[in-house]
Order: sequence, then C-alpha cells, then structure tokens
Amino acid sequence: MKLCYFFLFSLLFSGCRCVDPWVNSSIRSVYPGSDMAKLVHLPSSPSSGILFELVRHCDDIEAYLNVYALTIPFYQNNPSKAQLICRAGNYTLCFIVDRLQGGQRLHLSKTVLKELLSFFKKHDEVWIETGYYSQKLQVTLFEKHYKRLYRKPLRYMPEKLVTFEIY
Repeated sequence: MKLCYFFLFSLLFSGCRCVDPWVNSSIRSVYPGSDMAKLVHLPSSPSSGILFELVRHCDDIEAYLNVYALTIPFYQNNPSKAQLICRAGNYTLCFIVDRLQGGQRLHLSKTVLKELLSFFKKHDEVWIETGYYSQKLQVTLFEKHYKRLYRKPLRYMPEKLVTFEIY
C-alpha cells in the first residue's frame, strides 16, 4: 500500500514541475573571435506564438522574433517594417521594427533591444504582440540565461578524447 502511495505522489509531483521556456545553446570556434551563442524563448504555440531569439556573435548581440504560420502584416504600407507591441501590467511599449524578407522574421534594432531588456528587468511577465501573433515571455529567469549568453562555451578537444596505439 505504501508503494502505491509513493508512485501516486511521484506521479503527482512530476506532473507539477515548471518547464523553463528559455533555451541556451553555444558553439565555440577554433578562432576565439568567432564564438557564437543563442538564447531563445520557445513559443507557447507553433501556430500563434512568437519565438524570441537572441544571437551573440563575438560580443555583438542581435535580436529576432520568428513566427511559423502566416506572415506578419507590414506597417503602414511599408513591406520592410512591422509594429511590435510589448505589454506588462499597465505599461505598453510600441516599436516599429524591420520585417525581413519572407515576412515571418523581425529584426530588433539595438535601441529596441535595449528598451526591451530594461522592460524585462522591471516585470515578471511581458506580452509581445505583432500582427496576428502574441506570446507571453516568462522573464523571471531571463537574467540568469542572459548572463550565460556571454559565457564562453566549453571547448572539447577530440584529439585528447581519442587515442590510438600502434602495435
């Protein structure tokens, strides 16, 4: 009977764990100046969510928003621009950002990224909206992941992992 309760509680608690939507990845190059890292916030839904992406190459960070279903409507008859709205509590920020070729990817300028990062520091949840899409970003864990974006990735040296002996 105790074993039955143990499995029941194990199942209950394993189903309640919080999934972190932030994902870090990195690539270390042979040339230190060519290291790359990426931080993404996964979309809540592939059809209506937005993938938030930060890409670091050397010390330069670029930010993108990606959607997967329909193209993002352009802003005021300008096919190279789109509107981005960020909401948290009673605060709203509106930006005009670059809409990349294909219409499913937006590039955030350095100024917009700086404003957005300071907005993240002031709030726990931020909603971003553009066109038909909206996404809630869980920014409580963002700072930890953002710091990892600047860390140098581990360097694996395959030549030290594999050895051959000739007889």
